Amino acid sequence: AADSSARAQALHLPHPHPLPLSTPSGTMLGTVYLVLYNSALCIGWAYLLYLTLDTLASSPDGASALYARVVDLLEPVQSAAVLEIVHCAVGLVRSGVFATTLQVFSRIGIVWGILRTTPEVQTHGAMASLLIMWSLTEVVRYAFYTVQLLKVPVPAALLWVRYSLFIVAYPVGITSELVLAVLATPHIQKMVAETDAYSIRLPNAWNFGLDYYWLILCCLLLYVP
Repeated sequence: AADSSARAQALHLPHPHPLPLSTPSGTMLGTVYLVLYNSALCIGWAYLLYLTLDTLASSPDGASALYARVVDLLEPVQSAAVLEIVHCAVGLVRSGVFATTLQVFSRIGIVWGILRTTPEVQTHGAMASLLIMWSLTEVVRYAFYTVQLLKVPVPAALLWVRYSLFIVAYPVGITSELVLAVLATPHIQKMVAETDAYSIRLPNAWNFGLDYYWLILCCLLLYVP
């Protein structure tokens, strides 16, 4: 149950009772910053969704061209979520640092740890479902947060989508991540065996070792129910 909850959080699915996103002290500067942050990422993910759909529609083999088309936007908009950990740490939002860190780095692990390092999976069809689900989820999430921060009534349609999208986004998103990660593992194993890429071998001054292939396998265990 804990693993399932963590995976749901990784998709940024809504908490049954979301906490307000205003700053604890209600400072105007903090609220303005959060409005700008959430608005910018909402726009960024919306454009990424457009690029995804446009690529799929413009070519019969659009899925194989997706990564090359969106990577320059995907990496910064997803990496920007690291700031959400900072927001929690400094008290700008009322969320736990540990839970938020798990959410953020589960996605970053896919973007940088799987897709960036393994060209063999970048053209797989699961990229399409992954990008569509991630983009839809994030557009809705950041739009919802922005409206809350502006202290205006949340449109009924946005509220419904916010609490209903997970029915599709969760299983499709998780499955897409798992497919890409599993397909990447033999390529990562070969890469590490040949080049020691992203690994730390013993002996060394820190007396610390890390095998990137085994790290990926351990991360995959988080997908086990």
